[in-house]
Amino acid sequence: MPDLSVSGNVDGLFVAATNFGTENYPSVRNASAATQAPSTTLSNSTQGAGVVQFAGAISINYRSFFVFNTTGITVAPSSATFSVFTRTNRTSPCRIIKYGGYSDASITTGDYDDIPGFSANNTMSGNVTDYSGVISTSDIATDGNRTDVTLNATALSDMASLGLFQIMIVGNTYDYPNNNPAGQSVDERWGMYYSNNSGDSLDPFISYVAGATGYSHDVSGLAAGSIGKIKALAAGSIGKVIGK
Repeated sequence: MPDLSVSGNVDGLFVAATNFGTENYPSVRNASAATQAPSTTLSNSTQGAGVVQFAGAISINYRSFFVFNTTGITVAPSSATFSVFTRTNRTSPCRIIKYGGYSDASITTGDYDDIPGFSANNTMSGNVTDYSGVISTSDIATDGNRTDVTLNATALSDMASLGLFQIMIVGNTYDYPNNNPAGQSVDERWGMYYSNNSGDSLDPFISYVAGATGYSHDVSGLAAGSIGKIKALAAGSIGKVIGK
């Protein structure tokens, strides 16, 4: 089962926050830019995704991004998992969605909302591209341990069709559904390690099982995966060979 490391250590955290003394979650959730410059040299954070809000005082939204080079994958994998290690907090249910902020080979504050299908004041459900189901708090590993998230069929297809496979982790209680915790104090965070942590034992990664290629049946002892065409007819076009 091959593994993919984060490409060029391009992963990190977006933070969008109100000024202290102002509670306004919609303004940070729907912002077109983060309020802090995203760091791609971040080792870890106790708030990788989720929301912190002190009623009447401040609202903060967190999103994490990870970029993988998938140019070597030309056929959709049969399965894949994204793995990330927890840093302290695991109180926020989350989702993995498609991200696009690194398509210009840079990450800036303006890439905070570079999520295909995202629009301010609307739910992400049915609009953005989901790469996973809900990651519940019971699914998230304890501090220093690994959480493995199964990637869906859409993610598998994009791994084969995109040179850069970009993902974002967002909170599922408020950010993903566009829910406003008005007047509430909230502390939902999933802390995580990034690829710039010391060593590589806590690095995030993707494991995948390569998809099948070539003709699907052995012919005269020749492995099926070695056969791309039969007499110039694409193997994928052949349903049966002499009734078999």
